[in-house]
Amino acid sequence: MDKILTIVIPAFDCEQTIGDLLNSIDKDIYKDIKIIFVNDNKNNIAAEKFCIDFCKENDILLECFKTEEDSLHCPGNTRQLGLDHVDTPWFTFIDNDDIFVEGSLIQVIDILNKFITYPVIATNFYSWNKTKNCPIKKFEKSATDSWHHGKFYNTEWIKKLDIHFKKDLFSHEDLYFNNSVLSKIIPLDKDYLYLPIFTYKWIDNPNSLSHSFFNGIYTYIEMYLRDYIFSCSEPFFVAYKDNPSYKDWYLHQVLMTLLYSYFYFCAEVVRLRVSNLHSLKENYLVDKNYFIIKEYFFKIKNIFDITTQEIIDYINNNPTLYLKIKENSFLGSHPFVERISFEDFIHILEEN
Repeated sequence: MDKILTIVIPAFDCEQTIGDLLNSIDKDIYKDIKIIFVNDNKNNIAAEKFCIDFCKENDILLECFKTEEDSLHCPGNTRQLGLDHVDTPWFTFIDNDDIFVEGSLIQVIDILNKFITYPVIATNFYSWNKTKNCPIKKFEKSATDSWHHGKFYNTEWIKKLDIHFKKDLFSHEDLYFNNSVLSKIIPLDKDYLYLPIFTYKWIDNPNSLSHSFFNGIYTYIEMYLRDYIFSCSEPFFVAYKDNPSYKDWYLHQVLMTLLYSYFYFCAEVVRLRVSNLHSLKENYLVDKNYFIIKEYFFKIKNIFDITTQEIIDYINNNPTLYLKIKENSFLGSHPFVERISFEDFIHILEEN
């Protein structure tokens, strides 16, 4: 019987978690799936052997690959290696320390057989507390757009649109991939098919990269803010040049990223106890993230030929968008606190 879905598992140091992931796949769909295990770490031998034994015991089609020793050890490189070997009508990614929601893939397989013309099928996902076995947060509908969690991709569409991971991104490679898809399907009057079901549990792991501190100071988003901004904006900058009639839609996407960057920056201010506007300017004119955001701000103005006041007015006239992004913005346990308004922040970017 032909397989319908490939599950791509980018694997790095996952000996302790690979069993939970594989056991979360519903037994009723073993016959419908193929698993691609991509090993990005020579110390991952035990996890790969577990995967081989599990798939052999349960008669699951499996292919294993390994990144080259001298290749870039970036997550996009690992995911692209898996994507290069997909030969089923649909595929999905799952991180090696996450799991599927019980019973959800049975529903998905049924849908995949019926809606073959959609480029992407999007579902909901949880951030999940494994210790307490309960959700931390629910990500539903529009909140899931840029994430790879709970996404099922039409292989034919992805190849036709020539979508690839950027191999040298050290972080946020999933955002780059999904935003590349979005940027190319909108001008074709295509969109995701949204299914209001939860399929994915994004396990909250205190030892994961996204929870790490670098040099004892910077959080994950602070350390990789440039990757974040690039992944959330570059696909739209590129697509806008080819599809200028969709200016308003692309501009909306890049301004959301500017707003997120503002919130993250202000959360950083709280975390590092910068108390006022004056000290903000003194401390952050020499901080690399300030200049990254400043560079991005001027790039928006130049590419979209938009004024500073038009940017400020766009955000001020969209209070629902402002509140939604504010709710989703935090650095670890440090949420956004409005020590400086968006308008004042934009003027600082422009004037200094």
